[in-house]
Amino acid sequence: MAVTMRDVANAAGVSPMTVSNVLRDVPTVDEELRARVLRAVDELGYELSLTARQLRSGRSGLVTVIGLDINDPYFSALASSLAAGFASEGIHCVIEQSRFNPGGERGALTGAHLKRFDGVVLSSVGLSYEQMDSLDVNLPLVIMGEHEAPPRFDHIMMANIDGSRQAVEHLLASGCRRVMMLGGSETTTTHGMAEARTAGWRQAHSEAGLVADEALVIPTPHYTPTEARTLVAEHLRVDRSIDGIFAVADAIAIGALAGARDVHREVPTELQVVGFDNLAIDTLLNPALSSVDPGMDWMSQMAVRLLRDRIASHGAEHESEHLVSPARLVVRESSGRSEA
Repeated sequence: MAVTMRDVANAAGVSPMTVSNVLRDVPTVDEELRARVLRAVDELGYELSLTARQLRSGRSGLVTVIGLDINDPYFSALASSLAAGFASEGIHCVIEQSRFNPGGERGALTGAHLKRFDGVVLSSVGLSYEQMDSLDVNLPLVIMGEHEAPPRFDHIMMANIDGSRQAVEHLLASGCRRVMMLGGSETTTTHGMAEARTAGWRQAHSEAGLVADEALVIPTPHYTPTEARTLVAEHLRVDRSIDGIFAVADAIAIGALAGARDVHREVPTELQVVGFDNLAIDTLLNPALSSVDPGMDWMSQMAVRLLRDRIASHGAEHESEHLVSPARLVVRESSGRSEA
């Protein structure tokens, strides 16, 4: 039989109203009574149902984070960082996967299941500006995306162009002259992650007085290490003049290191490699991977702050915030020296 609030009250020697006040974190409750109630809650294993909590406070204490695929190293790290940030605010976080496509992102933002949540963080990759602008979400929403979002939404964006420019500037300054843009885009827009990071690759060449060879832009449709390994090995066999690789994500930079080994190209003496994400695994690779740190923890902190404040304001009018994370290059062994 399920434990009731009255059972907790009887065990703690207080009224059910006092138990309710403690569980709702009413500040006027005496600290000794609060401790007794919480001890009884732990001992009896009492759980307040989401339905009851919502009826009492209008909130569930739940938010959802929608994005990519939990198997993607970057999204996995981001989801973990967000969950920890929300937990520090006493908010539980549910992860939902969109599987890299606009339909998955839109679908996750519709439906009756959203009624369980107080707010949403959308890590958007597939939705265009126009598709985001057409969203009709009746919950506080913070978008974490690779390109600009409509002004009505709070939005946190990576410094994709600047971070990529730093990476390629470093490779060129280290003596590289034929830098592959692995995972890049052949288009010249900056609307998506690959497009923006390729723009940074082009910008670094231009600032160095060099012409970027567009033949070195190598798309990776699936962004997997295995795909990158195969592509890098194929291109290095054909073109021995390639002496640097900038990968748009650490996952494919790891594949690039394997592809270089497959064709017996030594990193960093013959080929230098830089990734983007600065994942924890980068320091464990051999050689340790240089990478752009996109400020993931900073972005998570901002997303938690924004969503917490929007939930607390109960839908009151507010001016949306559009933030860009700080990016910095972390130089390690794969590009010739170690600074971290």
